[in-house]
Amino acid sequence: MIVFFLCIEFALSLYVLSYTSRVKRPVWSFESDEEITCIGMSSSGKSFAIGTATGSITYFFRGKSQPEWTYHGRSNIESLALSADGDYLFAVEGNDKVLVFSDTPLHENGGITPRWTYRLPNCKMGGVYSARTIPPSIYYVVTSNDEIHLISNGEEWAGFFRRGRSLLQFTMLSRVMMRSI
Repeated sequence: MIVFFLCIEFALSLYVLSYTSRVKRPVWSFESDEEITCIGMSSSGKSFAIGTATGSITYFFRGKSQPEWTYHGRSNIESLALSADGDYLFAVEGNDKVLVFSDTPLHENGGITPRWTYRLPNCKMGGVYSARTIPPSIYYVVTSNDEIHLISNGEEWAGFFRRGRSLLQFTMLSRVMMRSI
């Protein structure tokens, strides 16, 4: 009887060893020629993006092996965030710029162009929030020095709150001002 239990225990240990030592193969992989600095994914899992040290952003849809588009910037991509459904991508570049893209980006001068850019010194990503309106409103929170900025995908406005004050200000930003930065 003891021999029987030893045989069962030996067989189980071989099974566990075989299971844990198997090489797990990835379902999907992407090899970048550049150093990857950040990854952002929509909460729905529909899409994700990769940022690099040379300023590239590569946008993917789940289940596709080729990227949908690639933006080539000039400065390190420090952080990325996607809206819940993946329709909008917000990025912070190392040169203190916030970039906003849609999943179908603008094509200008033979390349991908952000919907708009906004310069904020020392900016850090806060988060992306969606409002169920028609069309949907997406808000992006960024901190810069002692200010908290609320940026909309609608291009019409951005708000900010300065810490230590009791005033919340909403400022109209023109497309020309945001795009020219």
